Amino acid sequence: MILLPQIIEYSNVLIEDISSLKTLKEIVSIENINAAGVSDIKRSDNDILYLVLPMYSDDLESADKAASYMTVDWFVVRKIDRAKGHEVFMDSFTETQVSAAAIREHVLATARGEKELECGGWLRHVLSKGSLDINPTYHLAGLNGWHITLTLPHYG
Repeated sequence: MILLPQIIEYSNVLIEDISSLKTLKEIVSIENINAAGVSDIKRSDNDILYLVLPMYSDDLESADKAASYMTVDWFVVRKIDRAKGHEVFMDSFTETQVSAAAIREHVLATARGEKELECGGWLRHVLSKGSLDINPTYHLAGLNGWHITLTLPHYG
């Protein structure tokens, strides 16, 4: 099982390596992103990377063919003022998409072994029956951006 400290450590590497990411916040579930916590966010905190605690699941097709999976959710978001209009609303997606794309490239490069990271070795499983999905997210307690879902088989 890939443990939480490994995922947190890798998320911190993302903050260090991707200049557009400024802040990492670890949360238990998406419901932990609420308006109260968002009100303290300053413009200098953007782009924010939320790490949701991972989910683990077992596909128990049969005793001989059990497969275990882990899902990591990251949200790359930025606080916006909706009163500033549709253009600002859409710009938030354009700007945070740059961060989301950089995370994608970082994950894939780490999985291919192109980055020498002790904390990212578990990502090699992305290239073996894993998936990486990126979808827009909006109106999330005043935050807009991208939801990145990394699903990969885990072993041991």
